[in-house]
Amino acid sequence: MLADALAAATGPVTELISRTMYPYMELETFRESGKVGEWLTYYSQLAKATVQQLSGDTEEYFCIGDDPDPVRGFVTPQLLTVLFVTYRTYFNSVAERHCYYATPEMTATVFAGSESIDNVSLTLADLPSRTGIAYLHQEDRDRDLILLWAADGEAVLHITLLSAEALAYLLAHEAG
Repeated sequence: MLADALAAATGPVTELISRTMYPYMELETFRESGKVGEWLTYYSQLAKATVQQLSGDTEEYFCIGDDPDPVRGFVTPQLLTVLFVTYRTYFNSVAERHCYYATPEMTATVFAGSESIDNVSLTLADLPSRTGIAYLHQEDRDRDLILLWAADGEAVLHITLLSAEALAYLLAHEAG
């Protein structure tokens, strides 16, 4: 049930953010090499603007700017990237429906070499599957933590660690 709820809550948000992120990433490629990708071509047709116009005014066409503007809905490229990676990790972590209760040993592995929960050092070899979600057993901590992960190819592992309360909030508010 948790995997279904998390996929249902984060899937639409992931798709929505992707519709901006993919063309924006291709726009960066266009600026560097002049190459126009599939997403950027589609977005250009949708906006009825040339790729050069899109490149010149990202605030107008993408709502992305250097200065966030909550009134006009602008976000910075950095914030868009964080949202994109975070929601993709949430969504992809349950794609294969691997849900675990982490033993004290696995929990110790998660926190090994970490000075805080904000900085965990894991590799794919430390985890039981390429994607998953795990409840971390913690007798000595005052809050329950949930680890979500998803491998992106062989070289990149996306990890999110959040409290059980934060996950409950996400499910309650994103699902709607």
